[in-house]
Amino acid sequence: MNNTFSRSLADLPDILHEVFSFLDPDIHLSDDNAVYESRRSLAIAARACRGFSTPALRVLWRQLPDDQPLADLLCTLGVAARRHETETRHEERKPARHRLPTYNVRGHPDFVGIKAWEIHWKQCRGYDVIYSLICSGDPRAHPHWARFVEYASRVRAITLFAFDGPKWCGLWDELRSATNCATVLPMLQSVSFCSISERSVNLGTFALISPTVHRLHLPFESRRSSPQRHEMLCTIFSRTFLAAPIVAELRLALPPSRFGLALLQTHCSRVSHIEVDPQLDVQDLGMLAQLPALRSLSISISLLAYPSCSLTFRSLTTLKVAGSWSDISALLETLRLPSMHTLSLMAHENGKPAAELAEGAAQCFRTIASRHASSTSLSVFTTSPVRPWVSGCVPPRIPAVPDRFEGKLMDIVYPLLSLHALRHLSVTLPTYLRLTCVASDHRLMAEAWRDLESFHLVIRPYTRLMRIKHAERPYGGPLMGIAHYARNCPRLRLLHLSPMMMGEKALVGVALPLERHGLRTLVIPRVLLPSGREDLSGLISERVGGLFPLAASAFRPERIVMEKHWAVMTGASWCPECAGGPVEPAPPFW
Repeated sequence: MNNTFSRSLADLPDILHEVFSFLDPDIHLSDDNAVYESRRSLAIAARACRGFSTPALRVLWRQLPDDQPLADLLCTLGVAARRHETETRHEERKPARHRLPTYNVRGHPDFVGIKAWEIHWKQCRGYDVIYSLICSGDPRAHPHWARFVEYASRVRAITLFAFDGPKWCGLWDELRSATNCATVLPMLQSVSFCSISERSVNLGTFALISPTVHRLHLPFESRRSSPQRHEMLCTIFSRTFLAAPIVAELRLALPPSRFGLALLQTHCSRVSHIEVDPQLDVQDLGMLAQLPALRSLSISISLLAYPSCSLTFRSLTTLKVAGSWSDISALLETLRLPSMHTLSLMAHENGKPAAELAEGAAQCFRTIASRHASSTSLSVFTTSPVRPWVSGCVPPRIPAVPDRFEGKLMDIVYPLLSLHALRHLSVTLPTYLRLTCVASDHRLMAEAWRDLESFHLVIRPYTRLMRIKHAERPYGGPLMGIAHYARNCPRLRLLHLSPMMMGEKALVGVALPLERHGLRTLVIPRVLLPSGREDLSGLISERVGGLFPLAASAFRPERIVMEKHWAVMTGASWCPECAGGPVEPAPPFW
């Protein structure tokens, strides 16, 4: 008699962790309902059985929206207690955490409604409930303390209240005193601060910041400056770095000049990555250039005044810049970056004529070629700028690009051909640049960038100009152009091109590479066939297979669907590297 042993899913924690990772609330931060449902599903799974408990709790507690779950856990375990309860309103839909809605009455904010919502938010969260320890002596001697440590050790990221903190935060000062300043969250890596008001600085939150923290996010969004505000910001900044001296990644939602050079040099000498949300000027850049360990910098610029001398970032290896074409060019002319190898540009479409934007792109590429020729990775993307904040009720409208520019692809990207060290290149341009691409263009690019490992050349739809109809065009040029990459780029593993066209003699007689090419991912969403020659669609798989045999499976005949004269590649229209990249924002509603 054979005894068949069948393992249940609960016996495979690695698979469960992979499954539950899709419920990670961090994936759905832009959707409050999805965040709530993700946490709810993980909590239900953790209670379903012991096999589900550990992997579900690991995901659920990895990133906490605030510190109240920790305070509630201490109460559940009998280490702490709520001193008194306030009346809470039980409604089907509770207010979202850390986010107040925008009330508008004919374009004007409803301040009464906003204030009422904030009161409701605090009541639903138990904002005024006081938590305190109830055990005598050291809480670590409590029989359930090990259970608390088990949960606290799962926390990798947390959001804390910087200003006007809830009364439960006083528990952490009390806990720190009772445990002789022991670390509460021993595995904490990332800390973010949220701001509700500016009425007081909540010092109790700093007891939760452990020395293991290496990522810090300071999302202060005050639109005005005052001596009191400046002092509070400096207090938060200094205390955080004293509690976590090894912070390496810093994200700021305000200019560095708000802290001052002395404070930055004192606390940020070991910071290697800085990301700044608001636009910076020359003064801010000068302060950042004083940080000796800075390796990666992500900024948005608006250069109102150009410096008389160059700014040197000696250790910077990665630079990400967002701004207009002219400001980016001016910045790249100003900066001296002897160690830089990775450059990422986000160019703003600010309503200028398309021809002017095309010339701005070409000038920027000429600057890159002349000043930063040793770059090994370059990414270029165009998008609408972030709406600037101004006083008033109605946000300013961002003008759309009013027309199109007819030109050749080489008129813009030709300067980049001198960057022979490139290994990764991504250029994404909008459809208001109607650029013609021919087979010789692909030959020039393939011969110039022989060490390429990944290459994206994409023309994306420009959707903000609604009155212009976007007729599909083979922006990628003739399909025979891909043969040049097979012969000249032996290291290429990913090739992503715009829709191309196939003539009756396409790829016929093209010399195949002597060795089997290692390209694994070829993304060509569609190919335009000659009118009345839909029968040529079967040749696509054969021709692509001869050039790139490892990528030919996505071009099998059964994966090709005909739409008018277009052969749509259902298996080769998704790029794994572009899936998480920037997308074209939705058109404005006004």
